[in-house]
This record gives sequence, structure tokens and C-alpha cells, in this order.
Amino acid sequence: MELICSFDNSTTTGPSSSHPASAELEEALLKFFESIGLSIPTPVENIAGAAYIPTLSKYHEVLHKAVRSEAAARVKAERALAEERARHARILQDIQIECREPFVVPALLDAFVAVSQIVDDVSDPQAD
Repeated sequence: MELICSFDNSTTTGPSSSHPASAELEEALLKFFESIGLSIPTPVENIAGAAYIPTLSKYHEVLHKAVRSEAAARVKAERALAEERARHARILQDIQIECREPFVVPALLDAFVAVSQIVDDVSDPQAD
């Protein structure tokens, strides 16, 4: 069997109807390959579910975008949590320092005592 091939710039996945010579050549090649026992890979269009490939690709992209945005949100939340923990640690440290060296409580007590003495002096004029 003699095959004469001529190639053009078009890519086909099945017999071409726009180029009758190409379609005949494809048919002849397919028959020849089958006759010598070569398996012909199935074009993507003939695979079951191939119609879903573009939809699945878009869905895959959407999922990747969602994962990236969730990862960014998680990193942002972890940073905020670390800042909040650091703030709480500083507050706790301030409280511990205040307990060791009190400043606010004695100063407030002195102020209340002074106010109390002023109120007593004003309310009891005979004490002088």
C-alpha cells in the first residue's frame, strides 16, 4: 500500500470535511495503522466526559483562588492574633509590675483621705 502525504497548517482530530484530500489521507492512515496493529490514541473530543474539561478547569481555577484568599485571610488573622497576644502579655506584665510596686492604689487612697478630710471640715464647722 502506497501512501502519499501532504501536510497543511491545519490540525485535525478527526476526518476533515473541509479538505477532502486530507480526509481521505486520514482515513487511509487510520486503516493502515490499524492493519499493522498500531493503536490510535482517541482524540479528546471522543473521550467520555471531555465536554466537562473546560468547566472543570474553570472550577479548578476558582478553587485555587478561594484557597489563596483563604490562606491570605488566615495569615492576616494569625498576625492579628499574635498582636493581640502581645498586647495581652504587655497588659499582664504591667499588672504584675503594679502588684510588686503599687503606685495607683496608694495615690488614690491618699486622694480619698484628703477629700474626706475636706468634706469633714466643711460639714462640721465647729471642729475648728
